[in-house]
Amino acid sequence: MIHTNRIVTVGEQECIIDRPIVLYRGDREVEIEFTLVGNEFMFSEEGNVIKSVNASHGQLVLNTPSGENMFSELAECHEGKVVFVVTKEMIDEFIEMGFYSFQIRLYDSAEMKSRVTIPPVMTGFDIRNPIAAEDETNLVDQGLVDYSRIFKDQSNEELPTFDWQGNYNKTEWAHHDVITENKMNKIEDALYSINADAKKFDVEMRNTLNQVTKDADEYIKEHIAEVEQDVEEFERNINTGVEMFKTDTNAAMTAYKNEVNEKLEDMENEISAKLNGFIECGISASHTTTSTQIEQLNIDTIICSRGDNLTLIDGHIIVGSGVNRIRVSGQIGWTSDTVAPHVLEGFVYINNSYVIRNAITTIGDYLGVTLTSKIIDVQEGDMIRLYARSKTIEGFTVHNEASSTWICIEVV
Repeated sequence: MIHTNRIVTVGEQECIIDRPIVLYRGDREVEIEFTLVGNEFMFSEEGNVIKSVNASHGQLVLNTPSGENMFSELAECHEGKVVFVVTKEMIDEFIEMGFYSFQIRLYDSAEMKSRVTIPPVMTGFDIRNPIAAEDETNLVDQGLVDYSRIFKDQSNEELPTFDWQGNYNKTEWAHHDVITENKMNKIEDALYSINADAKKFDVEMRNTLNQVTKDADEYIKEHIAEVEQDVEEFERNINTGVEMFKTDTNAAMTAYKNEVNEKLEDMENEISAKLNGFIECGISASHTTTSTQIEQLNIDTIICSRGDNLTLIDGHIIVGSGVNRIRVSGQIGWTSDTVAPHVLEGFVYINNSYVIRNAITTIGDYLGVTLTSKIIDVQEGDMIRLYARSKTIEGFTVHNEASSTWICIEVV
């Protein structure tokens, strides 16, 4: 069996492979030996991850380019390494070409009582198309443009394009049907016949229209006096109808105008009610973190507001009656004199759960964590709070300027 090996370094959010695994469609029975090293957040010491969790078995989970998932057979771990086999069935079709991401699951035994999953390796597999292959396919659901060929039908089966009534004989394609020359030519014949009939119909219609126009001209010449009399009578009827229409239209327009004014008044009242709910708040004093845990910021300053259905009380905002949905956004401005990389986070909580969270990892003396606008369903009495965390080290300061740290809530 063909064998290769890779080293996967386990990170906090994802893993890094030392080099991608490049295979070609139709490759099979290839052993891939993975050695997992690094310090992932769920482990406490550096070194070989398989050894550190006492794993005895592993499983490869693949996410294919088509969005489907594959799960390998359970494989035993030896000397801190796990070996998986890429089988023919895994990469033998056109739709299976492209980049694969994967994760490795580690188990304590073949019974899989205990399991741990390492972060994903993005685009770890690259499955390509060979320059030539013995199994070029022209099957329904498998053939692709630029890769398939039309097969010549050896059965000599007659495929009439239309039935005796002139209706098209529809081709019923089933899964894994062979795409043949006769079936494709039947479709071409139908399109050609329809196009020819359309051209013929166009010529016939033009000839008919020309004849009708000619006959009409001759009739008008012979009956011009009668036509003129009819036109005069028609004009009189039109004028009478116009006057009646004006009278009816004025009455209808008055009624419609009144209806529109009522609707506009209702819309104005509805918009006015919605505009009542708006509040933007900040903090009056800067806040310096004392730990690397989440800490609540004391919202005690109203920057601007409108309406009375959002209220600032004891460091948080209370949702009033009649409010079912709000739009929340904000920002947390940090200052620090450290030059080391650090992770700073901001949260918006409703009651005891956060609904908005964002973080940045950077170096600088002034940093802003944007809390992206989000529409949220709420109910009367819900409490909205603002939290911050300096995740790496303590001692960062949340700035109290209105343009730096704020939270905005709008009734929608």
